[in-house]
Amino acid sequence: MMEIKLLIKKYFKHFLVLAGLCLAIWAYIYFVHGYTKYTFYKNGQIRTEISYKGGKKHGVEKRYYDNGQIIREIPYVNGKKHGIEKVYENGRLLYETSYVNGEIHGIQKGYDENGRLLYETTYVNGKQHGVRKGYDENGQLDYEIPYVNDKRHGVGKEYDKNGKLQEEITYINDERQGSWVEKVYDKNGRLDYEIPYVNDKRHGVGKWYYANGQISLEIPYANGKKHGIEKEYYENGKLKSKKPYKEGRRYGYGGYYDDKGKPAMPFYPFYDPSELAFDEFVKRPFGYSYIWGENF
Repeated sequence: MMEIKLLIKKYFKHFLVLAGLCLAIWAYIYFVHGYTKYTFYKNGQIRTEISYKGGKKHGVEKRYYDNGQIIREIPYVNGKKHGIEKVYENGRLLYETSYVNGEIHGIQKGYDENGRLLYETTYVNGKQHGVRKGYDENGQLDYEIPYVNDKRHGVGKEYDKNGKLQEEITYINDERQGSWVEKVYDKNGRLDYEIPYVNDKRHGVGKWYYANGQISLEIPYANGKKHGIEKEYYENGKLKSKKPYKEGRRYGYGGYYDDKGKPAMPFYPFYDPSELAFDEFVKRPFGYSYIWGENF
């Protein structure tokens, strides 16, 4: 019995020394040298590769597609993004963003599928602050938009393909000042619709078009709200319907027409539903129509 106790006492000292050595090695790896953690796809490809130091991300985190191509590279220092983060698609660089102590700070750049610079913008403490610049497919300057604390503020500029100034736009606290017309074209270069604006609000008559160039819809706006008679047309140019609006709500007499321009059903009043008792479908000589309220 005595011999067993002596053996335990003897080897326990060796155990303590070994345990202390293991603890020291672990502490060195964990706090000083660091370690890398991996995750994998089912096909064996690496999914993520993350370096740690002191229990926090420290180094470049890498994420991959299941074919082995890189998706993202994210630099960390003491658990916070710090450095240039890069995002890829099919092996090509899409974005690169500068971080300082966990916040976007510095230059962010975006690229097209051919590696050409699409835009570059400056961030300060996580917010866009400075002039954002956009470029066309030939590398020519396309636009410049000034930002202050993440809001458009100042004089923006748009350029044509020859680099000549085409338009100047004034922004105040992220709102566009003055009057202009928004025009949108389809893939064939045909005008799809145009809407006038005043001080960043729709103001005037917006127009939508058929493929043949005929107007399909006209909507009057005042201070960003529908106000006036909305008109819808057939492709032959004949009036299809009229719907009255007052400060964004249906109000007044409206009606419908056939493709020859004749009334398809009698005109009935449309009211703001918040001012009347209920809504219902009402049978008319030419079918059913939706009527707002009970007082008509």
